[in-house]
Amino acid sequence: MLINSNFRFIFEKDIIVKIGFYIVVGLAVLGMALQLIRGFDGMEASWAISIGMEVLALFVSAVIYYGFLQIRENAKVIRTIFAALLVTSAFCIFWDEVAWLVQSIPRFSVINRISNSLLYINSYTITLMFWGYLVYFFNIRSKLAEITTRILVICWVPASIFALLNIFFPIYFFVDSTGTYQHTALYPLNMLYYMLATPIASVGIIRAKVTIIEKLSAFSFYVFPILGVIVSIYMFGISTSAICTMIPIGLNYCVVISNREKKYSITQNGLDIATKIQRGMLPRSEGAFPDRKDFSISASMTPAQTVGGDFYDFFMLDDTHLAILIADVSDKGIPAALFMTISKVFMKTCIEMGGTPSEIIAYADEHIADENDAGMFVTLWLGIIDLETGHVEACNAGHDYPAISSASEGYKVEKTPHGPPIAFLPGMQFPEVSFDLEPGDSIFLYTDGLVEAKRKDGARFGVDRMLEVLNSGTAGRSADTENTKKMTDTETKISAAGDHLIDNMKKAVAAFVQEEPQFDDMTMLSFTYFGNK
Repeated sequence: MLINSNFRFIFEKDIIVKIGFYIVVGLAVLGMALQLIRGFDGMEASWAISIGMEVLALFVSAVIYYGFLQIRENAKVIRTIFAALLVTSAFCIFWDEVAWLVQSIPRFSVINRISNSLLYINSYTITLMFWGYLVYFFNIRSKLAEITTRILVICWVPASIFALLNIFFPIYFFVDSTGTYQHTALYPLNMLYYMLATPIASVGIIRAKVTIIEKLSAFSFYVFPILGVIVSIYMFGISTSAICTMIPIGLNYCVVISNREKKYSITQNGLDIATKIQRGMLPRSEGAFPDRKDFSISASMTPAQTVGGDFYDFFMLDDTHLAILIADVSDKGIPAALFMTISKVFMKTCIEMGGTPSEIIAYADEHIADENDAGMFVTLWLGIIDLETGHVEACNAGHDYPAISSASEGYKVEKTPHGPPIAFLPGMQFPEVSFDLEPGDSIFLYTDGLVEAKRKDGARFGVDRMLEVLNSGTAGRSADTENTKKMTDTETKISAAGDHLIDNMKKAVAAFVQEEPQFDDMTMLSFTYFGNK
């Protein structure tokens, strides 16, 4: 196949695609400059119209090229093949314009012969490049297609040589003593290269499992050049190059855009479903424990992309013990979301099997690392809370330190011993820590997407700003705790759950980063202990 040839390295270099854009823009500007320098003196009206159409077509090529560069979702191969078509088409139009600009000027006869010869070569190159586009875009995979590719590549060389020989010998055309371009009797033979490609291309297009519109747009690359040659034989003086080149380019560009939109729609629908599945896997804090008055919990996960790699969980182990955890998978997007799903399900299973937080994380680390060919890892903080006494046993696997509050001191972050992320350094130890909560105390868990949120100047939100936001509501929260017995169950949930705290934190981060886009998943979990009093 053409795309599997020795030139594949060119297709894989996106920088060449970008260089091609500047070439097309340069040809458009140069074409206009040459036209202004030449003027219209001694030029027939039909020639002037043809030159104007070609200058316009060059600028249209630049606009189409620019639009195509904005489509980042296209595969590199299809991007480069289509870019090559645009560049070759632009050269084809440019050389045709040059030929008309020097038409009937004897002192420019050599330029006339050279420009027309290069025009022929570019026409053959367009045919070859379109065949490569057709093979890739229509997914033509047959022995006949491979043979055709080889034949077209091989025949392009002699076809181009014969075109160059026209500079010296009148094979397809000649320029007479008045500087006027004229066809020879052998002129129709320059169509042999088209005729070689057209039958096989037609069969491939007809058999391709694509829409009628896609087939018609593909046929236009072969039909319009042939029509152009026929018109040029009987109506000399009217250039068909711009029309015969830009109509197929425009039609196929529309097809590329249309297919891109279809693929985007399918991908987006899949991501929407993935988002719903992921959100469904995370427990909802609102109404999670309607009969419990001894604690309150709230959580939120905001992915940087449609799906994310952060997750949290909380569930009762028995009537008196609650497990809470928060985690952050390395990377973002779909890979992180897949790894997050595996990690979350496995962690919950491990926790329900029993053991201390340190034992649970060590077991998870061993087994998640075994099948981790992607080399991803997850940071995690796990706590098991005795709701009768307020005693907490916790283990930190490379995660951000939690912010813990007391009624007297407010929130603060204490750096305690921790182990590496899960699946990062298998076999390492995970030290366990413990502490006690008094009624009214809270635990605030978060991922690094919160503290590492940055604004345009590069400044980070940071732990200090996080603590400032947390402690700005401490007094009000303590007063709410004292009045807990005077409120209904619903009112208690709202005042003590920490929903307002998470909302305030989101607003603070949004005010800090302003227009800067979110670059990492941001997850928060707030737990408040009331005790049994």
